[in-house]
Amino acid sequence: MARTDHGVTHPKSLCGAAAAARRFPHAGATARVLSPVADEAVEIVFPADLVAFCSRRRALYTRYSALRIRSWTAGSEIAAAALGDLALLWREALESPSPAALSWQLLGMRVVRTVRGCGVDRLHRTLSARQADVVLLRYRLGLTVRETSDLMGLSAADVLVASRAALRSPSQSRLPL
Repeated sequence: MARTDHGVTHPKSLCGAAAAARRFPHAGATARVLSPVADEAVEIVFPADLVAFCSRRRALYTRYSALRIRSWTAGSEIAAAALGDLALLWREALESPSPAALSWQLLGMRVVRTVRGCGVDRLHRTLSARQADVVLLRYRLGLTVRETSDLMGLSAADVLVASRAALRSPSQSRLPL
């Protein structure tokens, strides 16, 4: 078990129940957690659409975060925490123009809080956040334009524009690709 920023106990991985969601797609996934008030278990049912959303993104969120932070363990924890943040906002995310964009923003905020002051993220100091993220996803993690647009909640055209702008930037020759 891990604690969130608000002291609420939650499972380390909301998306670890992806197999259950595949077997019972309408039932969602359950997690048993200890109540922060009493020593009793509380069962929480996560919506199947949230579990599916998280299971498709967790590995890439971890790879992206680990790349930026230079720690696989910290990257995995940040990915899980960002998806936990999303779980708290899931209904609002579904009503938003792009749940993927909201989720990517939550992940980005978690990563920025971690790397702030560490000086390990030269690419994000050189380019805009969007351009730097596109460069990392496309050229360091090897994602296609479509995969990048799906992950970040952008159109394919926006991904191409950000990629081209990054590669044409005056600092392009110094980009750590």
